[in-house]
Amino acid sequence: AFATAGESHSELFKRVGDHIAGLDSLDSFKPQDFSNTAWAYATARVFDLGLFERLTEAVINREYFDGQAVANFLWACATVGHTDERLFSALAPVIASKPDKFSEQGLANIAWAYSVAN
Repeated sequence: AFATAGESHSELFKRVGDHIAGLDSLDSFKPQDFSNTAWAYATARVFDLGLFERLTEAVINREYFDGQAVANFLWACATVGHTDERLFSALAPVIASKPDKFSEQGLANIAWAYSVAN
């Protein structure tokens, strides 16, 4: 709600980021949970390195991500400047093998994210 309203409550974002980054496991996170979390931080223009590193590690180790979740997660990472080479390298073959799983907007967001990462 803060991100949508254009508000950035830095203490709230810090506490949420610390909580998620400190969890023993992100196994309960669904693909949309990763992308929604990253999207909220990016939209609010808040970068939490610990959170984005934790999310990135979990995403890299996941076998399944739907097209929209991949596109939104990469967009959010690029928006906050988190261009971890491991993430972009791990997702490139997934994207290349299933381009029909992405909307036109999703593909545009992915292309933009990769251009920022380079």
